[in-house]
Amino acid sequence: MFHLVLIECEEYEDTTDFLDWAKSSGLNPSELSVERVYAELKEFVPKLREIIGPDVKPLLSFDFEMNMGSAYKLREESDR
Repeated sequence: MFHLVLIECEEYEDTTDFLDWAKSSGLNPSELSVERVYAELKEFVPKLREIIGPDVKPLLSFDFEMNMGSAYKLREESDR
């Protein structure tokens, strides 16, 4: 679940503003609920980064799906 949070944080951080974020997320920027989500992210993401730091990134999708790289190492460690 934390991995999904990191993915959304990174997607938010990679955009320049609300319209850019909505477009890259495939959301309709004219919907009020989309604006609310963006406002929540705008408040949440900096607080989370204060806690976990700027260098914590989600696993690469390819590694996660193919059980390679970091995903493989994490699964290997969790099996011990």
